Amino acid sequence: MMLLVADDHADTREILVRLLKRDGYEASAVATGIEAIEFLRANKPLLVILDHSMPGMDGLEVLALMKKNPATANVPVIMYSAIEGALREQALEAGAAAFVLKASLDWSLLRAEIMRLAGPGQKPATTGQEQAPAKRQKRSG
Repeated sequence: MMLLVADDHADTREILVRLLKRDGYEASAVATGIEAIEFLRANKPLLVILDHSMPGMDGLEVLALMKKNPATANVPVIMYSAIEGALREQALEAGAAAFVLKASLDWSLLRAEIMRLAGPGQKPATTGQEQAPAKRQKRSG
């Protein structure tokens, strides 16, 4: 259940990979669109989280190449960007399965889209609360 994070900001890549691994996913990360294409030539991730603004090749260009390649055409892509407006429409029209605004790194929103598109990770997500044990029935007698 490998996911790919493509983002030119090292801090964002590190945070996303850490959160994905915590939720039971295998995650790899690349810093440029060109690295994303190279990664996709050798691997078929379950999902790609794709930043729009990257040097060399932006996220829309990566998405277009993914959709043209039969090996990656069906891999869902979440476009993840600090830019909204027309980019949301462009990304969805180009074949992105979802668009999430990067501004506040809203993990709950991004996580919901990941779970919708890729399903749960290999281990249950941690919520910080443990389930209460089932109540035992009292025996009479």
